[in-house]
Amino acid sequence: GRSEIVKTDTFTRLSNMTCTEDTDIRTHITSMLELKEELAGMGAPVSDIQLVSLIEKSLPPSYRPMLDTISTASRMLNQAITSGQLIQQVFEHADRIEPRVL
Repeated sequence: GRSEIVKTDTFTRLSNMTCTEDTDIRTHITSMLELKEELAGMGAPVSDIQLVSLIEKSLPPSYRPMLDTISTASRMLNQAITSGQLIQQVFEHADRIEPRVL
């Protein structure tokens, strides 16, 4: 009983995550991936398709044009985007908006 509640609460936290325009996108995505791993460890894995949807839903409005472009390309190629590909595109977009200092 208790473990089911913990799984539900963890998934709810993951699905309710949102990134604001002034939040570090890398920290946000890392937190999402950590919750995904927690769920997998509890025997409640999140599918890659679910993760893609959750990431897309969580992004701030400035990422919508990028998501539209990815969605169009995905449809044209008749191939779903993976979470790894999406995360790479999100990080590249973030670098274009606000280049990191190394």
